[in-house]
Amino acid sequence: MYPLTPTHRHLLKTWTVAERNQVVFSDKSRFNLSSDDNRVRVWRPGGERLNPTFALQRHTAPTPSVMVWGAIAYNTRSPLGLIRGSMTAQWYVHDIVQPRGLPHMQRLPGTIF
Repeated sequence: MYPLTPTHRHLLKTWTVAERNQVVFSDKSRFNLSSDDNRVRVWRPGGERLNPTFALQRHTAPTPSVMVWGAIAYNTRSPLGLIRGSMTAQWYVHDIVQPRGLPHMQRLPGTIF
C-alpha cells in the first residue's frame, strides 16, 4: 500500500458526490461447489515442527467451481456473467466487457470504468 501524496489527498477531498456516483466497480468471484477434503498440509522451516502457524489447509485436487463476473455502481448493478473455463484478456473483453459491461455502463451517463 502506498501512502497518498498531498496532491492525492487534495484531489480526493475535491471529488464531488456526483463524480463518485459515476464510478463503476467490476470484479469476478469463484465459488467452490463442493466442500474441502479437510486435509491439512504443512510447510514449515526446520525447527518449527509443532508451530501451528505453518499448518495450512489446502486442496490437493481440482474442485468443481463456478466463476461469475459483475459490476456495481452507485444505484445499479449489472447482471452476473458466468465465466466458463479459463479466462484470458481477449476472452474477458470479448465475452464479458463488451456484451455485459458496456451496455450496462452506457445507461449511466458519464460513467468511469
